[in-house]
This record gives sequence, structure tokens and C-alpha cells, in this order.
Amino acid sequence: MTTTVSRSAIVRLLWLQSRGRRRRMWGRFCRPRRLILSAVACALAVVWLGNAAMTVWCRETASPQTLRALLSLGLALYAVWHFAKAAFFKPESPFDWTPAEYELLAAMPLRPRDLVTYQLASVTVTTFLKAGLFTLLLLPDLRCVPLGMVGVLLAMMLLEMLRMAIDIATWGMGRGAFMVYRTMVVAGLVAGGFTCGAVVARDDALFGRINLGEGLLHRLLDILVRVNDSVVGYAAAPFQPFIDLVLADKVSATEVGLLAAAVGIVTGLAAGAIGLYAVTSRRVAEREQRAYSAHGAAVGDLFIGAREEALGPTDAIDVRCRLPHIPRLGGAGALAWRQLIGARRHWGSLLTAMIAPAVFALAPCFVIADPHIAFLATLGTLAFYTFLLLPTAVRFDFRRDLDRLAVLKGLPITPAAAAIGQTVVPVLIATAFQSGVLAFAIGARSLPPHLLFTAILVMVPLNVLVFGLENLIYLLYPYRVQQEGLEIFLRTILTFTGKGLLFVVGLGAMSAWGFAAAALANWAGTAASAYTLFAAGMIAGPALLAVLVLYGLSWAYRDMNPIEDLPR
Repeated sequence: MTTTVSRSAIVRLLWLQSRGRRRRMWGRFCRPRRLILSAVACALAVVWLGNAAMTVWCRETASPQTLRALLSLGLALYAVWHFAKAAFFKPESPFDWTPAEYELLAAMPLRPRDLVTYQLASVTVTTFLKAGLFTLLLLPDLRCVPLGMVGVLLAMMLLEMLRMAIDIATWGMGRGAFMVYRTMVVAGLVAGGFTCGAVVARDDALFGRINLGEGLLHRLLDILVRVNDSVVGYAAAPFQPFIDLVLADKVSATEVGLLAAAVGIVTGLAAGAIGLYAVTSRRVAEREQRAYSAHGAAVGDLFIGAREEALGPTDAIDVRCRLPHIPRLGGAGALAWRQLIGARRHWGSLLTAMIAPAVFALAPCFVIADPHIAFLATLGTLAFYTFLLLPTAVRFDFRRDLDRLAVLKGLPITPAAAAIGQTVVPVLIATAFQSGVLAFAIGARSLPPHLLFTAILVMVPLNVLVFGLENLIYLLYPYRVQQEGLEIFLRTILTFTGKGLLFVVGLGAMSAWGFAAAALANWAGTAASAYTLFAAGMIAGPALLAVLVLYGLSWAYRDMNPIEDLPR
């Protein structure tokens, strides 16, 4: 009887929450100060759907070997990403719930398996949408669309089960166990990277001249097929039943057996996640109780010692606590200092997360023959990574203070100072990362040191522009960092599409300015000044846009209502 009541309550709660989310999404969409971005989002949605349709209709059908390699390596990389994400950023809670949602569920008479069931049901809708969109992109390659759809859906559900199990396990780990887990993950990533490099080097796949013309895509696909056929392909062995379903020609007894095996794997992993959460939550509660008892005993001894000291003869002791001097700057210095302290606490995770992009950015230095072209390729790779992916990894700004916005707005700090103080730390981190990569590239290719100074002058305003724009969009459409669901999925797609279009527009503007600078230099009769004009424009243009974005960020922060605009 209790199980029936709890299940019906979970279903009712999910229905009410989905209804509330739809109403909130429509209400936020129709707000006057968000109409411009809402219109842009609709335009980006049309662009993305048109791009998806053109991708489906115009591309060639992939061979079974290529499709198997892409699916195997893609699913394996997705699983590795979940392991690495939990190792570098330990989950603060086992599920991605908002505080209001957590308080509501904690007050209900639900057992651990009911909570896990609720989480599974809440992510199923998003998984259905992801599977449908991915199946749409695979239409030219699927021989049996229903089996392909079911295979993709079950594979994505398996990834969701895996992510949930990893988050639950790492959430329940103590500090020592978590450090062991992080060490094992880092060692596995290093070993996997060396293995992939050894396979590619052994097959002589990357040596020789690389041309950007015909045959490059086929060459990269051949490399992926070779990597999948090597020992690296064993990493995707758990996904092979799902991949066989996707590549199936027709419904037969073999495919029915594969479907049963895939459903059994997903169901077993879901049951394992339920049992893991029951055990882990009990161990976490016991550990917290022991820590609370030990802390209470220590506090009691402290008060007893203080009382005995107060009863006896004491000498006057002048105790002064001095804080390090923090530059005020109208309040911006204090906010930046606070974000720096947060970044210092996570320096290990930040340093580890920067290893992979640094390796990819430095790859042109070892592949391209011309040192100047190699340096420009490294600079372009850093700009691309900064524009699209780096803001997701470095969140020491407004995105970290969603629940503290009401407190921040109550401080005697001007909106401009708040905008500067909250964005200066990610800009400093990004600049330090870029300086290290560019300095290594200059040293490796024996280039003059002044190129580093010029490149940093170009990258600093770009960093301010990128992080200012990221925080501006966040304040206009706030969300929780670990939030899941249909709204976040659509937001992610539209955000990356918009960033990609802006990056293309930026490349077009840079190319146009290059031709204009050359024309101005020829008109003036000094060819040497073309480089100076181009560099000055590349510094002044992003700097002007960065100032405008910071002004918009301060305006959005000033007009934001921390009570009505925050997601619940």
C-alpha cells in the first residue's frame, strides 16, 4: 500500500513540476527585457533545425565500419567524460536537484529507491528528446529506423544510469577514497592517451604532409576506424549490443535477443544505482553523525577549558587578527578576492582540466612546418576554445553565486563594480592559461618573444568579451549549474549554436579588417604598417565590444530581481 501511494505521489509530483516548468519558460520568454534574446533564441533554433535537415539530406551515407567506429568511440568518450568530471569536480549531492526540490522531496515519506526512481523519471524525458534528435541525424545511415531509435535510446539511458551511479559513488566517498579515485582516473586518462598515440604512430596515420584539401576527412575517418579496431576499441565493449541494434538491417530473432540483453543491462544498472544509493546514503549519514559528535565533543572541551581559565588567574593578552590587505576598488576588489579564494580551493581540478585543451592547442606546433603559421594555428585554437568551451570550465563569477545574488545586491557596491569584480577572476585564469600555452609554443618553435606580448594584448580583451557575454546571458536567463532537464538541453544547444555563429562572424570581421588594413597600408605607401594596423584593430575592436558587454552586464545586474528571476 505504501509503495503504491509513493509511486502515485512521484508521478503526480513529476506532472506538476513539468507543468510548472512550462509555465515558467513561457513567462520568462514573454518578459519585456528578455524579448530580444528570446527572438535570437528562436532564430538560432531555426538555424539549428535547418542545419540538421541539411545534414540529413545532403551528406553521404557512412559505411558500417565508419559508423561503428564513430558510435563506439563516441559512447566510450562520453562515459570517460562522466568518470573524469566526477574525478575533477566532486558532486556536492547525488542528484541534480534545486534546493526547493530537495526540501520538498526530503519532507515526503519516500524511501531511497523512490528518490532514485524519481530522478530516473525526471531525466527520461530529456533522454527521449536527445535520442530522437540523434536518430534524426542518423537517418541516412540507419537500415532499420525503429531498431536504430531503440538502440540509441537504450544507449543514452545506459549513459544516464552510469552517470548517476558515478555521482552517487563519488558523493559518498571520503577524502582519502576520493583522492585514490582521482589518481586512478588521471592514470587511466594518461594511459589511454599514450595508447591512442601509439596506435596512430604505429599505423603511420599522422605522418606526412597535411593538406586542407580533398581527402582530409577520409583520412581522419580512417584513423578513427584503425583506433577502434585496436586495443582501444575494447573500451566500448559494454556498448556493443546497443551499437549492433543501431546497425541492424531488420527485425529478427538475433535482434530480439540483443534488445532483451540491452534492456537487461539498463535495468540491471538502474537496480544497481538504487541499491548503491541506499547503501551510500546510509554510510554518509553515519559518517556525518560521527563527525558531528566529534565536533560537539571538541566544542564542549573548548568551552570547559575556557571556563576553567576564566576562574583562575589570567593575564591580559592582546589578541589581534589581521586580514590581508584587499584593494577595495569600490567593492570590486573584495568580490574578486572572494572568487580567487574559491579558485585556489579548486586549483587541482582547474589544472587537471586544462591539460587536455593545452595538448590540443599545441598540436599544430608539432604538425605544421612553418613556425609562424603553427603559432597562428595555436592562437586560433586557443581563441576557439576560449570562445566555446572555457567559460563552462571556469565558473568563478555570477554563475557560482546564484543563491547569493540577493545578498550581493544588498551590499553597498555599484553594479559596474560588481560586474568587474565578478568577471576579473575567470579572465585572469584564462589569460594565465593562454600565456603558458603560447610561451611553450614560442619556445618550442624558437620564435621572437614579442609575439607573446602581442598575442596576450589580443587575447585579454577577447577574454573580457567572452566571460562578460557569458555572464550577461546568465543573468538574463539564470539557471543552476548542475540542473538537468529539457530546458537546459535546449538552452545548451542554442547557446553553442549562437556561440558558433558569433565565432564565424568574428572570423569574417577579422578577415575583412585584414584586407582593409592591407589596403590602407598600400594607400599610405608603407607596407610594413599593415601588420601594425591589423594588430591595433584586433586589440581595439574586442576592447570596445568588451566595454559594451560589461555595460550591459552591469545594467542586467542592476535590473535583476533576485526573488522573482531565480530558478526554483
